[in-house]
Amino acid sequence: MFIKGECREPISRPRLFMKKKICAFLLVFFLICWSYYLLSAPYLIVESENTDLIRIPVKVGDHVSLRYTHSVQKTLVIENIVIDKTGSLIVDSTEYESFGVGLPFLASEGNFRQSGNRFVLEDIGRRFDVISLRTGPEAQLRMQYKDQIYELYSMVPDGALIRMRVAPYYSTWLNNSHSLGG
Repeated sequence: MFIKGECREPISRPRLFMKKKICAFLLVFFLICWSYYLLSAPYLIVESENTDLIRIPVKVGDHVSLRYTHSVQKTLVIENIVIDKTGSLIVDSTEYESFGVGLPFLASEGNFRQSGNRFVLEDIGRRFDVISLRTGPEAQLRMQYKDQIYELYSMVPDGALIRMRVAPYYSTWLNNSHSLGG
């Protein structure tokens, strides 16, 4: 049927089928890209014996702190860590209340200053792909990310090996892709 001045053809079945196929393809393509983006997003993973203790989405520049009681001095030590663009963990600074075995203090290790009753060594710049730690009864190892503090020492038995790393979300499904080693 024709109306004066207008010529319309009904959409043929093959053309309608092709439009539906294109829409379905685009939808599937979008879902695959979105899934890849979500699954490859970086996560801070804290694990022990191939068991994830903590899995948190992170971004480049995010800060994480490890807090523990020094085994000799019995004072609080805070290791401040930054996540860089390669997914490495960069120890940026250390804060502590008294000098002790294993605590940095040399000018060659960074910029040393005193802030009130605390000593601070900044701009350390030590890069790690994995930070390995062991828990102890007196250390009370904790991790802080943003406003959340995780009591790592209460999640595993004393002496357990804990590893902290940044990896894509999907890597946590691949249990054999990493081992704890010593």
